[in-house]
Amino acid sequence: MKKRYVWLVLGLCWFCVSTSVHAAKQTLTSMVNTPLTTLDSTKYAVASDSEAITAYAEGLYTYDAQQHIVLGVAAKAPTVNRAKTQYTFTLKHTRWSNGQPVTADDFVYAWQRLANPKRKSRNASKVAFLQNGAAVVSGKRPYTALGVKALGKYRLQITLAQPTPYLSRTLVGAALVPINRHFAHQMGAKYGTAARYVLANGPFQIQNWNGTQDKQWRYVKNPDYWDAAQVTLQRVKLRVVRTSKQAARLFDRGQLDYAQLTDQTVQRYTGYKVLHQRQTITAAYLFFNTQAVDLKNLALRQALAQSFDKRLLVDGVLRNGSEPLNGLIPEQLIKTPTHQRDYRTAVGKLTNTSYNVRRATKAWHKAQAQLGRRRLTVTLLLSNTPQNLQIGRFLQAQMQHTLPGLTVKLKTVSLEKRIQLEGKGHFQIVLGMWTPTDTDPANYVGFFKSTSLMNVSHYQNAAYDRGLAELSGRLATQPSPRMHKIKSLEQQAVSKATVVAPVYQSSQTYLQAQRVKGLQVSKLGSMVNYKFTHIQS
Repeated sequence: MKKRYVWLVLGLCWFCVSTSVHAAKQTLTSMVNTPLTTLDSTKYAVASDSEAITAYAEGLYTYDAQQHIVLGVAAKAPTVNRAKTQYTFTLKHTRWSNGQPVTADDFVYAWQRLANPKRKSRNASKVAFLQNGAAVVSGKRPYTALGVKALGKYRLQITLAQPTPYLSRTLVGAALVPINRHFAHQMGAKYGTAARYVLANGPFQIQNWNGTQDKQWRYVKNPDYWDAAQVTLQRVKLRVVRTSKQAARLFDRGQLDYAQLTDQTVQRYTGYKVLHQRQTITAAYLFFNTQAVDLKNLALRQALAQSFDKRLLVDGVLRNGSEPLNGLIPEQLIKTPTHQRDYRTAVGKLTNTSYNVRRATKAWHKAQAQLGRRRLTVTLLLSNTPQNLQIGRFLQAQMQHTLPGLTVKLKTVSLEKRIQLEGKGHFQIVLGMWTPTDTDPANYVGFFKSTSLMNVSHYQNAAYDRGLAELSGRLATQPSPRMHKIKSLEQQAVSKATVVAPVYQSSQTYLQAQRVKGLQVSKLGSMVNYKFTHIQS
């Protein structure tokens, strides 16, 4: 009996060692350059939040290993009524990380929570495709009127405002993942403020994140995930790394398997297999507060928008493959319906967007005359990352040089604080990056809807709002007229009203250890999908 006991103990020990060794081999070290601000899918505002949410949560659709949209929690393609306005989904029998089933009601609750104006979600406009979506978000209808209904435990019915051919692209975003109603009610205001205050139904569970001050956390494989067999990594250790130099140093020491790079650090790795680069559809903009002192003046906004050399910025400061952007909608987002050309290439540069000293000076003199002052001071708000500080100093120097008599002050705050100030309208100009959750160009022109919380420019234009409504209304199933309307809205926001100045389209440059395979860096931005990643022995 003693021998059998000893062999049993030895067998268990071998199993423990074998399991821990396997876990160690399938542990990835990675980074983000901004801290998490929330894990609440109805409140997120930055790319690092979106990445974390899609790591722990999955909606009706998801991405496969080739970044194609495929079924997620949905068990099969939905049934659709003849008018193509009502979709009925059957859900897979999946579970939350507390063992409870993921049900149709979890989607109903999450989407109603997102739309509820009392929650003041910046992503509330994501429900505009649903029946009564716009009315609910504006407070004209109760959130219970939203076009989403549970027909049973695993049957979800959604009713659209208008037929929507691109529906799967809309439903794949982080904003539309399910939330367990009972658990969220239990957590109350704590929901999403720490890892223990969310439930996972996606590839990973999040651990060791206790709030916005944390600079390290980890993703751990979720054994209850329906597609867990596809997930090889046992854990992903993440840390906030603010500078490119620090990221490169940690990578060289073997302390990072994935490291994001910017500026001159990139040059050190040119020609090496560990260096990767791809253009994204993340873009940087200067948003003008059209209700702020002096910035109400159109000529001043147009002078500022044309006063800095974008080519010099991307080649001399960023040095990471980013490109100047002279329109609201970036390259490689979508093709024109008729000729299948890239939208940005087909439309070209918009008026009042590119660097032009003559036009900027003319607009500046007009602004001085209209405002009755030769000297003006404006404040540029930006989050306090090293890259943003570099960009801010560059813009400050360029604007002041091009527009004599102008003083540009820089106000640097935490990302969380910047978002708060934007929402309250307590700024004049803000530098912001934006990454869409899908490739519908309506997302970009939708920035400036009068009632949208994303409308940090506080632009108010009834005709513009009506045009936006047409995109999800009468033009929803007419690709060419819809694209033409998007073009006219873009021109209104950027060239005519100049409520925003496009700056650059970001390129994602990163180092990836050669032992790491299957890592997916989304073209939507710096977001990484670790589901199909593995460490090669």
